[in-house]
Amino acid sequence: MADPLTITIPEAAKRLGAPKAVVERVAADLGLLIVFGKRKKIDPNDLPEIMNACRSKPRALASTAGKIPASTSSATPAAGSAQQALATAERLKRLSPATSKNATAPVVPLRQTK
Repeated sequence: MADPLTITIPEAAKRLGAPKAVVERVAADLGLLIVFGKRKKIDPNDLPEIMNACRSKPRALASTAGKIPASTSSATPAAGSAQQALATAERLKRLSPATSKNATAPVVPLRQTK
């Protein structure tokens, strides 16, 4: 008997050693899922493409072995940031309503000990 033209999702998952749901989702995403009514099948020749679609992407290196060039810096200019922060704080103070009912409160003297 010749090889079948299509295989079921469980058969494809068994051949790939992958979960059935993953094989079905990837095959559908790639447009490789063949649907006959309620039956879902895959062409066995498409298994390598499904497997390649499941490969992880290479990760970027977290650090470099060499020194970072002097021209690059992650530091931000302190003067500009401090001035912007103060300006923002003042703007917020002006826009915020007073939270106390009385604008002024009585001053309570503290006893000083020597």
